[in-house]
Amino acid sequence: DQGLDKVYVSVHGNAATDLWSIATGVETYHYPSSQTGIDLATVFQKHLVQQTGWKDRGIKEAKFYVLRKTTMPAILTENGFFSNKAQCEQMLSIEYRDKVAEAHVQAILEIEKDRI
Repeated sequence: DQGLDKVYVSVHGNAATDLWSIATGVETYHYPSSQTGIDLATVFQKHLVQQTGWKDRGIKEAKFYVLRKTTMPAILTENGFFSNKAQCEQMLSIEYRDKVAEAHVQAILEIEKDRI
């Protein structure tokens, strides 16, 4: 098994409302019925939760344009809520952005190692 040659990763910050909210955590999306997407999302979500220590909002499916219109397996990560004042402040810090970046790097390394 050669594994994947290409993967589309879309990195986002979430928002629950236009006002401050209590929503917190990280979540990862894949396209419905994509087993490869599910496998990728599982690895990314695990690393995001480990690196950030934030609430695990789980793996979800969606028909977002960036998941629907790619020609390769794709996932979309939501790395906290900009509509939560405390999370927003952390998300704007270099330290938090480094944690998110490290989570994505570790997920990619695991996918390469395990030939997902």
